[in-house]
Amino acid sequence: MHTWRVEANECLAPRFYRLVLVSRRSAGGAAPGQFYMVRVGRGTDPLLPRPLAVYGMEARGGGARLTFVYEVIGRGTGILREKAPGDEVEALGPLGRGFAWHRPERPYARVIMVAGGIGLVPFLLLGRRLTEAGLPALYLYGARTHREVVLVEDFRALGVGMRVYTEDGSLGEKGLVTAGLTAALADGTAAPEDTLVCACGPWGMLEATATVAREAGAPCQGSPERRMACGMGACLSCVVRRSPGCAGDGGIEGVRTDTGGQTGAPGTRTGDAEPNAAGRADDGPPDAKPTSTTGIKGDPWLRTCQEGPVFATEEIDWEAERGGA
Repeated sequence: MHTWRVEANECLAPRFYRLVLVSRRSAGGAAPGQFYMVRVGRGTDPLLPRPLAVYGMEARGGGARLTFVYEVIGRGTGILREKAPGDEVEALGPLGRGFAWHRPERPYARVIMVAGGIGLVPFLLLGRRLTEAGLPALYLYGARTHREVVLVEDFRALGVGMRVYTEDGSLGEKGLVTAGLTAALADGTAAPEDTLVCACGPWGMLEATATVAREAGAPCQGSPERRMACGMGACLSCVVRRSPGCAGDGGIEGVRTDTGGQTGAPGTRTGDAEPNAAGRADDGPPDAKPTSTTGIKGDPWLRTCQEGPVFATEEIDWEAERGGA
């Protein structure tokens, strides 16, 4: 754990906050989709740190400035909400595998980012990387109501295409964000097989996104919301069921994530925030699955904190997860 000082902790909307931490020590880089384990209090209450995905990271003199966006949904994030400028927090990261948007053998022609609620968090960093690389990008953001739509100005500033969807029609287009994805994949901008879909949000939205992408023939990567306790792959609280047809060691192979040229292999990590999915980290670990998991071929489980938090969506057994298997 490294000690950071709180620079700002502002309320963006009911339950949504932006936390800015600064350090005099260099923190290296973070790939879009990676996260930190953040200790919200001192001592043993609460005992476990909370996983928060990186919203922004930048060098600051000889040190670093780190930004998270999180949703208050339990005691831990409730404590985090009370942090004031000048307070200190401990955090470990960046951890996990991020979105792998480089495809060496044939570069993608377009990337579509699909966010649901707090699932917007990894996409500012991804949008910035795509813009810097000159790769066309579209950001689709879905929420239940306009009161839950935050930080659209940050994405507008990137210059990427953006469409907002609300279920009640109070802002943007009325409907589900997955309907926007269906339309985007059929708009002729790029062939679906050359369009990478990157998604982050609730399980239902993520599964629907994976289905739309698969039916259109587009590759899809997703960062699912999963509760997490240790972030080191030991407690097995964050595992997801591996698809029976998925081989390999888990994670996205053959492409790199862009952490200063490192591949998306396990490094200093832990996984996902109710985790990794965005900025959501709820209270208390769930019961661990009663099995071992290593992320190797033949193991039925994938650890979100080690093989994820970003997976190729075909790696996940959606039916088993839906049934709570």
